Amino acid sequence: MQFPIVLATSLLLSASVASAADMIFYASTGCTGASVSCGSFTGTVCCTDPGQVYASVKLTGSSGSITGFSNEGCAGVATGQVGTGTCLSASFAIQSARATGANRLAAGAAVQSILINKASYTTTDGVARSVRIPAGREMEVSKAVRTGDLALLDTLADF
Repeated sequence: MQFPIVLATSLLLSASVASAADMIFYASTGCTGASVSCGSFTGTVCCTDPGQVYASVKLTGSSGSITGFSNEGCAGVATGQVGTGTCLSASFAIQSARATGANRLAAGAAVQSILINKASYTTTDGVARSVRIPAGREMEVSKAVRTGDLALLDTLADF
């Protein structure tokens, strides 16, 4: 009789892993180059990098959509909305973004506000790398991504 319990547990674990997503911000249009993101989140979230602006944003790893906003905290003018895997390059700066859709909380549910926690870049050797952004160092790491300070990024632990 343990088989149904193991199967149900396995299905629940695989569903929770499948719903984890990344909301990725790029300094360049077209969702290319180094990036910062709110990585491996679930639920309806608003991702913010305090005081920073980006040219494009993309949602990966989940079904649903992403909406970019002109202000922090997913407020102000909505810069546009696109589906998972599609790049949103807005006509003006993106300061925050909210993911919604199939793998998110029900409509009207509270939106959790989170800070960036992951940076991705290419090393001088041409290797793609994702690193964890330590709490309290979001602004420092964000600046390093935008300015190409690989020396600082190379000191961080892998995500």
